Amino acid sequence: MSVPNLSIFFVANPPKYQGMGCYLAASIRTHFKEDVDLIGNCSAETIGDMDPYALAIYRKLNVEVRPIETAGVFDPPYSHGNKMVAAQQPRRTPYSAFMDSDMLFIAPNRADQIYKAGHVSVAPATSMLWSGQDI
Repeated sequence: MSVPNLSIFFVANPPKYQGMGCYLAASIRTHFKEDVDLIGNCSAETIGDMDPYALAIYRKLNVEVRPIETAGVFDPPYSHGNKMVAAQQPRRTPYSAFMDSDMLFIAPNRADQIYKAGHVSVAPATSMLWSGQDI
């Protein structure tokens, strides 16, 4: 079996993000016909609190749920720091994409539409509630 070109990773912390991550993973499996690695990152402090039903959905959708060490990484604690910690984790694919857990794919897609060699891609925020409107 060959290694896919793309890993899509997201935060899966309970209680809120584990459920949204299930929807994100289902949308990826529905709209990508090629294999992509899916990784749900969960802070090591909360991974034991994950709902068994969410874990069963992740297993069915072939999502690897990984613990990440977030305690003490930021002083003072930074609520979005878990995204940065997740981005630092190793992946087996040559390309990676971080998705916020509350995003969905709603149409067919391909991995090569997500990455371009030698580039970093971003999407503009659609909600500025977390940071204020000045950025």
